[in-house]
Amino acid sequence: MCAKFEMCSSVRGYHVYKDIWTAEIGDQLQCVRQPDNKLDRKAVAVLYQSVIVGHVPREHAKVFSFFIARGGKISAIVVGPQENNGNGLEVPCVYKLEGNPADVAKLHELLN
Repeated sequence: MCAKFEMCSSVRGYHVYKDIWTAEIGDQLQCVRQPDNKLDRKAVAVLYQSVIVGHVPREHAKVFSFFIARGGKISAIVVGPQENNGNGLEVPCVYKLEGNPADVAKLHELLN
């Protein structure tokens, strides 16, 4: 059995990757753990066509990383144009989390 949860957020770090990806509304993205990231072992990279194009916001990364490690799947869809919210360029998106119902319920509790 599988449960789903969606949340609005953003892809951070777009300013670093904008030369290799032009974000467009509707782009489908995937999230993967990045335990070898020297700045944050709980980092979660966001990929477009298997290429890193940003990261999950740090405030969500620890929870997302744990969820993925437990077998959960996280994807995202771009829902707006790039914007600068004081943390560099970000791309608005909706993250879609799918996995074990108990894990999804805990995620919902932690992220709301």
